[in-house]
Amino acid sequence: MLAAEDPLGYLGMVVFETGDQHERLRRLLAPLFTRKRLADLQQFIDAEILRLLAPLRQTKRFDLIADVARVLPVRTICHLLGFPESAARNYLKASMGAWRLISAASLSTEERAQAVDETRRFLDQIESFVAEVDSDKTPDHPILYFRQLEESGDVDHGSMLANILFLFIAGYGTTLLSIGNSVAAAMRHPETWQALCGDCALIPQAARELQRYDPAVQAIFRYAWKDVEVGDQLIRRGEQVALLLGAANRDPDEFALPNNIDLYRTRGRSLTFGAGPHSCMGLALARMQLESLLRELPRHMPDLTLSGADNYRLQRGAFHGFSQLLLDHSVITDRHSANST
Repeated sequence: MLAAEDPLGYLGMVVFETGDQHERLRRLLAPLFTRKRLADLQQFIDAEILRLLAPLRQTKRFDLIADVARVLPVRTICHLLGFPESAARNYLKASMGAWRLISAASLSTEERAQAVDETRRFLDQIESFVAEVDSDKTPDHPILYFRQLEESGDVDHGSMLANILFLFIAGYGTTLLSIGNSVAAAMRHPETWQALCGDCALIPQAARELQRYDPAVQAIFRYAWKDVEVGDQLIRRGEQVALLLGAANRDPDEFALPNNIDLYRTRGRSLTFGAGPHSCMGLALARMQLESLLRELPRHMPDLTLSGADNYRLQRGAFHGFSQLLLDHSVITDRHSANST
């Protein structure tokens, strides 16, 4: 592809690389997701959720998307990358153009040009931040790892910036939508919500089942590595294929009663996070956030219900979820709050 066709260097992102280069980049990025790093992130996520829920416990109605889902994932990815968490809201706003470009949404020529311009400005912010990190003051800063990759020749400057950008936008976009989809699904099935309130041991399986039931990413696009015949259709090498993850997750040949939420489901492989070499690198991080939220919401607001007000769905390319999800509950007094902690 000519540089003019990829002005932002998107093809240097791990998600767009193929074959050996893709595997090499995954190995280079893997140290960001070690057990130690994830354990540190789990502590951060748990503390963030308690901080976010504290004022909501005193509010009869709140918007889960605005008050939690738009805040938690972006602050988590800032913590992962060492970006200042206090600036998370500004980073979120600055990165929306980049997110639109990667979402496979249909954009007009004007909209695409605007998104490219916004993304270029955000890449400039990332570049400035990378340059400003002081190795003497913060020798363990995550960004220093990316600088080392460039200095060693493992990645060039453009690829370094592109992959920091990718981790940033991939780290919040789908998680934001997944939180809304999963909580809404649990609310719409009272038996599911009551089960979560009664048995916290169900939380890990519940997170997987709810993400299967209503995945944030409904489709992914792949290119055939070689000629292959699927049914009576020949797919030739290089042809693009749309894989409908939402449909695959409701496949009756894979899941018994696929349209039901079953917290005790033991059979069936969900494709929520893809599969194979290009499976989602942030799978553990996304599940950690949802599991932590599913632990704390029933604990602090067991009477939570969907509001009768309008809750708005959005569809942006392959991504779908809620732009607003209003929830109601009884305000807990300080005395009751003290007894529950």
